[in-house]
Amino acid sequence: MTRHRPRGIRVLKIAARLIAMSLVILAIQSLTNNSRAAESPRAGSRSRSAGDDGAEFQQTSAIEPDEPPATEPMPGPDDQQPGMEAVPPGWASAGALQHGPSDPMFPIMHDAWEGWQTKPLLVNSSSWFEPTRFYTSTDAVVLNHPIPRRSGLHSLTIDAANGDRVNENLLSLGVTGGSRVAIGYWICRTPDKWEHSVEAIYDGPENWHRAYEVIARQPGSLFNQGNVTLGGFNGADAAFFYYKSVYDSGEINLRFTRRFGRDQLVYGDDGIWKQEAEDGTTFTFLLGLRDVVLQEKFDFMARRDNVPTTVFGGEEHIRTNNNLLGLSLGSELLYHHDTWYLGIRGKGAPSLNFAEAISELTFNDATLGVVTQQHKSTHTDAAFVSDMSLFAGWQIRPRLDFHISYDFTWLTTIALAPKQLNFTSFALKTVDNNSDIFLNGASLGMGFRW
Repeated sequence: MTRHRPRGIRVLKIAARLIAMSLVILAIQSLTNNSRAAESPRAGSRSRSAGDDGAEFQQTSAIEPDEPPATEPMPGPDDQQPGMEAVPPGWASAGALQHGPSDPMFPIMHDAWEGWQTKPLLVNSSSWFEPTRFYTSTDAVVLNHPIPRRSGLHSLTIDAANGDRVNENLLSLGVTGGSRVAIGYWICRTPDKWEHSVEAIYDGPENWHRAYEVIARQPGSLFNQGNVTLGGFNGADAAFFYYKSVYDSGEINLRFTRRFGRDQLVYGDDGIWKQEAEDGTTFTFLLGLRDVVLQEKFDFMARRDNVPTTVFGGEEHIRTNNNLLGLSLGSELLYHHDTWYLGIRGKGAPSLNFAEAISELTFNDATLGVVTQQHKSTHTDAAFVSDMSLFAGWQIRPRLDFHISYDFTWLTTIALAPKQLNFTSFALKTVDNNSDIFLNGASLGMGFRW
């Protein structure tokens, strides 16, 4: 009867044989290298001899057993190579690994193990922080759209049964997600240590939307405060609102960044001098063009239960478009510590706001019957866009970093859709652009250079 060994045991035995063969080969290779090193004659060395005309170098023969070992002269300032400043004579240069009689039997395996355990990352400005040709970053953004400010609260409807007012406190759109993408190109470096680059940034689209409803305490108790005699909006059982806002921002900037100072030479525990970047700050100046677009939509509908709109009902649909175009100025201050950094960035753009408002009004009035009107108005005015960001990051690799930030954006002199409601005079004669909005939120992303 033939006994079959389990397949797992056969695989383990084959692996053990391969490992044993590899160890034997490495041992033979190590012994061969040591014997060759022992048989090879020592190379001639240089010694210093003093004469009346000063020190000079002479080539000598191989060192005899009774002769003291020759010493290398201290290199002069002109003989030093880049990255080797103040390296003591006879000490190994960066990357030079030497083995002696007290080294382990398998130097290759020993060096790999020791390097894995103790070798730190060599963080220097030339390989970690200096610009390459292109760079890019992508961020996931979470942004809050709060209650509109500055121009006061606009009353939407009032419940005559208890006097409750519904105004713009109801219209906080909350938080939504978006994205931010930047791509840049390094141009040049000036003799006065400034890095020049150009970059394009797109932020958006952040899209907020929310629906609301107000139910009357008593049937027919909802009225419009602006015009209590207007049919279709007064004496309603319910009111419905829908508010939507979309934010986009694009900019092209020139970046002028003060480059890092000189790196420092640090003598490591492994006996090797290393070039490392010093902790410090860098300053960046920004100059460019920026275009911000804020589009909004607001729907207001009044209804009675089980009553068709041909008998009672009112609707108003408003759309606004703000296009803020201006010159962007900003600065950035960054502090580096090893591979970590944190900073603050601020930008401001004096702009012109090309605002537009479109209104579509439909209502059923006992005297006027069914009325449908459409109005469009435009207005151009001075506005301002400002940003501030607090950010921190980790340079995980020379070309890759992760970063987080908290961002604030303030838009002034803009036209918000709910502000355009006007039940006193049907015609939308002018655009109400006396509103401000203060967006804020967090972002998380990564950057890459190539």
